[in-house]
Amino acid sequence: MATAVSKSATKSHPRSPTTAQPPNPASAAAAAGAAPSKSAAMAELKSRVLSALAKLSDRDTHHIAVEELDRFIRSPPSPDAVPMLLHALASDTQGLASPARRESIRLLATLCAAHPDAAAPHLLKVMAHLSRRLKDTASDSSVRDACRDAAGQLAAVYLRPLAASAAGEAGNGTVALFVKPLFEVMGEQSKTVQSGAAACLAKTVEGAGPGPGVLGMFGKLGSRVFKLVGGQGVQAKGSLLNVIGSLAQVGAISPQNMQQTLQSIRDCLENSDWATRKAAADTLCVLATYSGHLIGDGAAPTIAALEACRFDKVINNPPHSIENVGCATVPFVFR
Repeated sequence: MATAVSKSATKSHPRSPTTAQPPNPASAAAAAGAAPSKSAAMAELKSRVLSALAKLSDRDTHHIAVEELDRFIRSPPSPDAVPMLLHALASDTQGLASPARRESIRLLATLCAAHPDAAAPHLLKVMAHLSRRLKDTASDSSVRDACRDAAGQLAAVYLRPLAASAAGEAGNGTVALFVKPLFEVMGEQSKTVQSGAAACLAKTVEGAGPGPGVLGMFGKLGSRVFKLVGGQGVQAKGSLLNVIGSLAQVGAISPQNMQQTLQSIRDCLENSDWATRKAAADTLCVLATYSGHLIGDGAAPTIAALEACRFDKVINNPPHSIENVGCATVPFVFR
């Protein structure tokens, strides 16, 4: 009996097919609204970023805009948002006030430091943006200082690990991304622009820091700097000499190049430009402090050159410079 009832029930109520029923259009629309597409989310984020950038130029909204942009940078919704943020910060928007330009540069460096891997493919674009800001006649000293600090921060992120390794020469391609655009800026016929580029070069070297690979990375930079210093087209020779001081601080001057370095600096002590003479004396002090063991036979002519400047009122305390060079080299010359 039960079997007959079961068969009858089966015939009266056939099993539902296993194929899925078509979705409810209303449910699909609701799901789409609950999870917006990736492109729509990126478009919304871009709109918010551009809106915040526009607020940077207004004194009343500047602080709020900085906080908002910092949040976007620290916690982007996805890794794909990093290139979009970078592009927005590096855009050449016309009419930006100096505080907005300065803050955009700072935020750009912060973005690269917070997401180094995602930003690495765009490092060339970042350095090109810094170069344009240096050359821009609308940039004031605060913008140039921001470029300098950004160069140092970027070097700490991308060059310091290379300098810390023994295979520093493997990072020459990355070093070129920093150095090449800055040397191109040195071709501008403006002392202010050249000084800004030289400051960025010095900060790049300092940002890379000392390490076993630093000589392989920056070993040729000194000769390039002195080639510019000896040329006629460079007006900011004093600022370029500061790059030599930075190279000495991180140990990027080889023993083979020290005598050429000293001779070039001695030539600068006789330059007609007071800033160049002062920078030359200051650079000798730095060399004596950080690379005194390399001066060797160059001590005597260097001290004689400084003695000749003893009564130069522009150079900051020449006798002190002489004392530095002498004290640094005597133990190595007479041991």
